[in-house]
Amino acid sequence: MELKLADLEKENPKYIRKDIDGGYLSEKYEIDRYKYEQYIDVVDNLMLGNYNEFGEYVIQDDIKEELIKCTKVIEDNYENILFVKSEAKVNAFSYLNFAVKVIDNEKAGYKTAILELLEPIYKAKGFIENTQATKLKKVVLANNDIFRQEVYKAFNILVNTTTEGSKIELEEKDTDEDFKAIIERKIKLLYIKQNIEQEESNYYEIAYNKNVEELNKTEEGKKVLENTKKDEAIAKKYLNVESNDYKSKNDLLMKNVETIYPKVPEPIQTNNIGVQKTIVKHITDSLFKLAAKAKQKLDTKNKPYKSENITTTKKPTQPNISKVSKGTMNNIIEDIFTM
Repeated sequence: MELKLADLEKENPKYIRKDIDGGYLSEKYEIDRYKYEQYIDVVDNLMLGNYNEFGEYVIQDDIKEELIKCTKVIEDNYENILFVKSEAKVNAFSYLNFAVKVIDNEKAGYKTAILELLEPIYKAKGFIENTQATKLKKVVLANNDIFRQEVYKAFNILVNTTTEGSKIELEEKDTDEDFKAIIERKIKLLYIKQNIEQEESNYYEIAYNKNVEELNKTEEGKKVLENTKKDEAIAKKYLNVESNDYKSKNDLLMKNVETIYPKVPEPIQTNNIGVQKTIVKHITDSLFKLAAKAKQKLDTKNKPYKSENITTTKKPTQPNISKVSKGTMNNIIEDIFTM
């Protein structure tokens, strides 16, 4: 699915936000800020999907197929939820995390099992953490003695013989999982993330200082600042959030604004929409430059992907991708701007 700035600016009377009463935003100014925030979250957290104009999180088919097919191992279980992860790391990136939810069907004698991808969304270096849960596959099976084994087969889950009984035979596959589409997406986002970090910090410094000035005008605002200072002290002590990390500081500030105010005050709303819109525009421009320059310069059959092939205002930091195969690196720009 393409990410386009124009898509973020469409009029939309209803937009999904699950962490508030009612589960939807309806005011345009609220929707705008939340859309831009999500766009930045996708890049910052190297997420595998995008949010569409209704706020639905969508993962493209080739990535979804890799997620379903990859071999998984059991981590933990809680009531009717089984937590599993990919057996292998996604090259230089981390493991993939999943949940399997089991639901009793209205029709007697059957159960439904749903495989979900779990993606963490971190702000302020993990001080604020949310999880994006995305349904990948659903199966409806007879509720009998082999129900669990059938679920494991459907979702490609290996069984620990000491806790789950006899091991299920799975289709043979190579030791290295095929994560081509997943790795290509993550590499794209990693380059862009590292390319905009300094600019992003500069924009957030402006917003943070303006917001502090505005909040100092009211008693509620002073309470926000008091709570934010406490959060900043904790984040600095335990998460090494530095005093010049203005993105993290602004995230902590907005967390407390949303906690104390029923609706974000207009000046603060405006500051953050402006900053987020600027950053999203910068991300969009960087993606087009990355794709166009790489496509022009690279022979996708033999040349490795080089940082000097990116046109930017400053040389980007080289990400730690030493374990990524040359074949994968050569093809990361095969589909321009399809992420």
